Amino acid sequence: MRFVLRDVVRASKDVGVEPLAKFSRSLSKRLLTLAAIAPALVITAGCTSPVPPESGDQLSLEAAKLDFAYDATVDHLGYMSCSGMSPGSFDTSAFFSYRLGAYRKGGVRLTDEFRNANRAKTVEKLASLMVASPANSETHVQLAFRRTSNLQSMYARSATPTHGEDYVNIFEQLGTVDLAELMVKADPNISLRYLRNGSVFGSRFEGSLHFSDAYGTTDSMRREQMNRNAMLTITYSQKFNSQGNVGGTGGSTDTLARSPKDVDNKSLEKPEQSVYGRGLNLTFSQPTDGGSPHTSRPSAILNTVSERSLRQGQTATQTWTCPSSLRFKIARASDVKAGRTTCSMAGDPETPTEELSRVRHILRPEDWYVDMVNKCIVSKKGESCYAGATSEGGGVNYNITTECLVAGQTNRCVEFATICYVP
Repeated sequence: MRFVLRDVVRASKDVGVEPLAKFSRSLSKRLLTLAAIAPALVITAGCTSPVPPESGDQLSLEAAKLDFAYDATVDHLGYMSCSGMSPGSFDTSAFFSYRLGAYRKGGVRLTDEFRNANRAKTVEKLASLMVASPANSETHVQLAFRRTSNLQSMYARSATPTHGEDYVNIFEQLGTVDLAELMVKADPNISLRYLRNGSVFGSRFEGSLHFSDAYGTTDSMRREQMNRNAMLTITYSQKFNSQGNVGGTGGSTDTLARSPKDVDNKSLEKPEQSVYGRGLNLTFSQPTDGGSPHTSRPSAILNTVSERSLRQGQTATQTWTCPSSLRFKIARASDVKAGRTTCSMAGDPETPTEELSRVRHILRPEDWYVDMVNKCIVSKKGESCYAGATSEGGGVNYNITTECLVAGQTNRCVEFATICYVP
């Protein structure tokens, strides 16, 4: 059976995707904590200062002149090759196809250009302008796969993209009074990547995408990237209101990427070719640890990551590494216990190594056993990665030099998890 991924372009009359509910929580009801690039630096914001008294027209006119303010980056990327996992049948904390996050560096900050252009304004004035600014309000950092030939075209597994699976809006809504003032006050070298918001985990600067419902979906997504048709993107959602988006693309869903044309309708940059944000080009390969792989083995290893700016005329400076030491076989607990494969199911050492610490950003201790010696992992949340495979011997083939099957009850190809990061 052939599986085809759909790429979806939204226009102003589309009603297929429901926008996320907007929210604006009062800072007086919560604490916002900033995890910064500078070591051990934490900033806590108190009650917001009142907006300076100005006429609404005057504020709107000045706010309309603001350029786009944000720069969002991530520093870790995890990939799992699992397939045959129906949505709702697995723990999304443990299992994913792609997981991106800012854990040691990166997050979201104000660009140097924006700060320099507005350095004469007071904190309160600039924050109030950002809230009223069409360029900077009502937007989220968004993770998704987009078509390289049309950055407004999002890949999805069906005609209607599903939030939390095909794409995800991460962190908190940008352009609120709370975050605008916090970002303006922050040191220029500081990026936000964690906020306390009253929940157990808070708002992390991370998100996961799921293209694992069938092997055809998983493999098609890899092929689209290898052929440079698809790119993993970090963009900013469009402004949504009852009248539709403000700006050049004219769409009315948050699956569109904010572009210079949306900020300035006179811009000559086409929304399909130039948007705010960054793109990650990924390549994949067969596993090689353990011998020469059989031709039947899929390209289950994330091999390289290269980063680029999605804005015409701009470049991205981050470089990525994908060390072979962070490529892990995904073993079933039942196979480990039966002696069919070797993988330690023990707790982490009291003093973890540098590499294990990086692994734990993506594969959390409550979800996975990690064996850095045998380069394998075992889920604590069930065996969803091999759904449908027999639990008896022969269900999963861990020997990469022999022939295997990508689906079915027996002789299933072993799956892998790969982690790449910005040094």
